[in-house]
Amino acid sequence: MKWANVRLTWVWPAIALAGAVLAGSWIVRQMREEVAVFVVDQGRIDEWVERRGVTRLPEVVEITMPATARLAPITVEVGQTVRKGDVVARLVRKDIDLALARAQHAADELEAAWREARDQQLELDLKKQAGLSVSAMQQLVAAAKARTEESKQALVSIGRILERTRKLTREEVRSEDELDRTEIDFIRFRSQYEQDQHTQQALELLQQATALLPAVVDDYIRRRGLAAAKVEKQLQRARAGLEESRLLLERSQMTSPIDGVILSRATTNEKVVPEGTVLLRIGDLSRLEARVDVLTQEALRISEGNRVELEVGGGRPESVFHWKGHVARIDPEGFTKVSSLGIEQQRVWVTIRFDPETRTELLSRKMGAGYRVRARILTGSRNKVLRIPRTALFRSETGRWEVWVARSGKLQRSAVEIGLANDRWAEVRKGLSAGDQVIVAPHTRLVTGQRVVTRVIKPSWLDPRSREP
Repeated sequence: MKWANVRLTWVWPAIALAGAVLAGSWIVRQMREEVAVFVVDQGRIDEWVERRGVTRLPEVVEITMPATARLAPITVEVGQTVRKGDVVARLVRKDIDLALARAQHAADELEAAWREARDQQLELDLKKQAGLSVSAMQQLVAAAKARTEESKQALVSIGRILERTRKLTREEVRSEDELDRTEIDFIRFRSQYEQDQHTQQALELLQQATALLPAVVDDYIRRRGLAAAKVEKQLQRARAGLEESRLLLERSQMTSPIDGVILSRATTNEKVVPEGTVLLRIGDLSRLEARVDVLTQEALRISEGNRVELEVGGGRPESVFHWKGHVARIDPEGFTKVSSLGIEQQRVWVTIRFDPETRTELLSRKMGAGYRVRARILTGSRNKVLRIPRTALFRSETGRWEVWVARSGKLQRSAVEIGLANDRWAEVRKGLSAGDQVIVAPHTRLVTGQRVVTRVIKPSWLDPRSREP
């Protein structure tokens, strides 16, 4: 009996709760909530990648100091238009003229010294004379040797005559006078022989000394050649300095290599400026382009030549400008960028070129580099396809795309297959037909079978810029 009472205690509340749920569900179904619907129609779908970027110039010419020198005041103003060949900066001419004169004087002095050092005619004459002296000494030594030999033979002969004369004198065949004369002749011949020997030795020593003359002259010529080579190197450096001074004179007037405008100016006053310092930056605004960085996965949908819509400005509608362009280049290398949420993303630069008519308007409005733009890169387009507002889509519990459809005043959920899409429209490939009414902005309180009152909105309400084909 107790268990029966317990069962009844739980059963009746459960029955009451189920009844309330059914009643509530029936009441919800009977309620007629007003919802905004869009009638599925055929139209054009454009798919794009939208990113912010900046304008830039593909090439900026920098006017730099050709050397450390005194710069004259720069008179051109930032934003001033210049033509190719216009003088935009100058060096102080007096300083350059003085430097050129000093370089010319140094080069002239070394030129004269080099000519003198390389003139070896005197040394060549000395070498020739030394050669003749060696030959003459050889002949003198040979003659001295012959004379010495002759004196020796004469001495030997007179010696034999002296011996015979002495013998004959002892035998009293010869007189003492004849012996004395013979001895005197012997002494004279011996003295002559000794003198010829000394002369020969002296000439041989002199020959040895004379033989060194050609080598001495050759060494002197070699030393003169080394000195001439040293002077020649100094002359080459002086000529290089002179050429630098002349080149600096040519570059003392710096001209613009292009038609363009002055983008920036480093200084205006006269002062000494180091070599390589950037004085002016000049750019051709007619070549203005834009660059945006897109995610690498988005870049796979972009191709060179894709059409681009660019938006510049903000605030009031009349202050927003819309221009046209196309994708000119997708960089082959990406880079890592940290998003505002601290997430590392792989991105790549996309370069956009403006159309000719847009360029004309950009020039008329004096738009320059570094301006922020919003670029919408068209990645796909289809005409006459079923389309619905992007806001009508939501994910189901299984992750597929679904929409709420109003049929005969009641709501139904319908799974759909989506093709091209942008932030306003989505292409429907399966799940809907032309004329179906989809809820534009469904909320979480909608239930299947709920009765609604529909209010049809027009495509122009979804797209203020009227992107109708």
